[in-house]
Amino acid sequence: MRERIAIEAQRNGRSMNAEIVSVLEDHFPPAPSLPEIFEQLNFLIRMHERHDETITRREIMSALNVLKIKLDELQKGQISAASEKTKGSARHPRG
Repeated sequence: MRERIAIEAQRNGRSMNAEIVSVLEDHFPPAPSLPEIFEQLNFLIRMHERHDETITRREIMSALNVLKIKLDELQKGQISAASEKTKGSARHPRG
């Protein structure tokens, strides 16, 4: 496998690490943003309200699961940021 990566990296004019990152980025596209998730949910809800038979409960649940994952990520980020802020203020107490 190492040789295959080296060949592709050379062919593309990249380091092996850059080649690996490129392949991973292609395989794992970035997560949708919150506005994109809300837009998709709104679309699915409108179609469901119109009794569009092509919109399934599974599609709506899938979009809700993506939203939940994104919100969980944001919550973890806020908790991490808040704990870092708390650690920083504990090291440098005001007074």
